[in-house]
Amino acid sequence: MTKGEAADPSPTSAAPGAESCADWIARALYDPQSGYYTRRIRTVGRGGDFSTSATLGSALAAALAAHVLGAWKHGSRLGGLIEIGPGDGSLAAAMRRHWPPCHPLRRRHHLVEISPVLRSLQQKKLGNRVRWHDTPAQALAALDGHAIILGHELVDAFPPELARWNGSSWERLGLTPPGPAPTHLIPLPWPENWPHYAHTPLDPSQWPGNRIPPGQQIELLESFRSWFAAWQPAWQSGSLLWIDYGDHFPALYHRRPGGTLRAFLQHQRLEGPAVFKAPGLQDITCDVNFTDLRRWGEQLGLLTTLDESQGSFLQHTLGTRHANDPSRTAGPAEAFRILTQSIP
Repeated sequence: MTKGEAADPSPTSAAPGAESCADWIARALYDPQSGYYTRRIRTVGRGGDFSTSATLGSALAAALAAHVLGAWKHGSRLGGLIEIGPGDGSLAAAMRRHWPPCHPLRRRHHLVEISPVLRSLQQKKLGNRVRWHDTPAQALAALDGHAIILGHELVDAFPPELARWNGSSWERLGLTPPGPAPTHLIPLPWPENWPHYAHTPLDPSQWPGNRIPPGQQIELLESFRSWFAAWQPAWQSGSLLWIDYGDHFPALYHRRPGGTLRAFLQHQRLEGPAVFKAPGLQDITCDVNFTDLRRWGEQLGLLTTLDESQGSFLQHTLGTRHANDPSRTAGPAEAFRILTQSIP
């Protein structure tokens, strides 16, 4: 699909003071004074606001540690490992336990974290054994651009644009009023020159039967696409691995007319209007569209080397080891996917 074939996302009138869903969610998650990730998040794990697949067991850390060691072995110029958005540091600490005592990765382990709260938790777990950076570009500069890059449950933390099919075209959605408790969703104009062609769900021909259900809502992670494209040119060699919950399109939205946007507070899942009722107090997330995620990397010249479920990744990496680990159960094994890409 070309840019001109983007299902006519023409501008529509917007109520004064309305705010895009992406901007509202970005404030709710990352506002320096009141954002959930920057100020309010407590802990990750069973006693915190939510659990990740890394905190549910040890199998994933063992598999990722083995993957990183393999990538290091085959990368002649690699400077180290960059983990972006490492949560509370549990995964980083667990991976390090699987590395040989004197392996160079132990001295070349870099973390990128913008949340003061999470960075503090990471420092308690890891001490001075790793280096912290505010941006991927800074971490890449420290390694002269040669690195293995890991993002575990990172992509889903980017604020999505929301769009809804009105029967003939996609409407970008916003919130009004834009304050702490917005009342309802309304159509907003599409940003000028916004790259609609980069998102598979916007193309009606990609939906089953070439038909989009009326009222279907989708999430568009343009914030991640533009963020990745901004720093990726500084990456000179190595491989990256994204692991997140999600699926390929169109399976991602099968029987999901309201899309996948939801919030979590103390392990409680909130959907619909409740997502917008407590900004700064709860995590807001959506499933990752791995069709778009893979395409974006390939558009930047990357080579896809692996695209599979977490269960398949653990099976071919670990075999029968950690057979009863919670991360290998039917839920996490199928809900999470692994995408690896490299610079040819």
